[in-house]
Amino acid sequence: MKKVVVLLGVLCLVPTIVRAEIRAEIVDRGEEWQLVDHSVRYLKTTVINGLALNEEITEAEFENADATKEPNYGIMSSSYVETSFKRLDMYLSNNNTFYAADLYVDWKGIPTTRSFDVIAMRGQGMNLIEKSEMGYQKFYKGNTYDVVSYVYNGTNILINYPWGYGISMNLVDDKDITDFKLYTSAYFTKTTSGTGYVYGAYQHATEDVTLAESKNYKINANGLGGVIFFMDDTTDAKYDQMNGVRVSA
Repeated sequence: MKKVVVLLGVLCLVPTIVRAEIRAEIVDRGEEWQLVDHSVRYLKTTVINGLALNEEITEAEFENADATKEPNYGIMSSSYVETSFKRLDMYLSNNNTFYAADLYVDWKGIPTTRSFDVIAMRGQGMNLIEKSEMGYQKFYKGNTYDVVSYVYNGTNILINYPWGYGISMNLVDDKDITDFKLYTSAYFTKTTSGTGYVYGAYQHATEDVTLAESKNYKINANGLGGVIFFMDDTTDAKYDQMNGVRVSA
């Protein structure tokens, strides 16, 4: 039996910042939890004047990527180019009663635009369990990190029960930040005798957006990453169009 270990944030009613040492608190779900499925995707994103181009890369390319380069400008001052690397990592585990889905985003390189990014999940043949949704963003400064936590009844979350939910995370804007790691988790029940799926998506804002704009979407299979369907094209165009991941049971 595989033991499932999950990183958990600090719960609160509204986003708050909690000071912590570099070593994260690791919570063991216990022997009753079994790992069912795992999916990971590595992407290189090049943003040219706000337009994002995504390229899927290997784990080795991600690990060896030079993320220390500063954003640069082309021959003409109006030509702006920024390259970043992201790992989207999703796990599904089961305790014979319900399923736990965990979605991680690991940045390599710090984005220049830091606004309301959206991290979300959608079930297919899997129903979201109400009040189980939570998430956090960690932003590192040298040997320590801070945590901004989110829970199901916070102002930054949108829930389309029973299909799924999303959290708008306003990336902290601080020149001393060296790394970002984002996370969300929720419980699901299986509603089909066949294969059930949980889709995970993360959309980074390449332009400034408001909280209201970032929440103007529905959880839908036709959306970005198979999850996030923005209700207007203007807002949709402000995100990097990154593909999502999927786990199954």
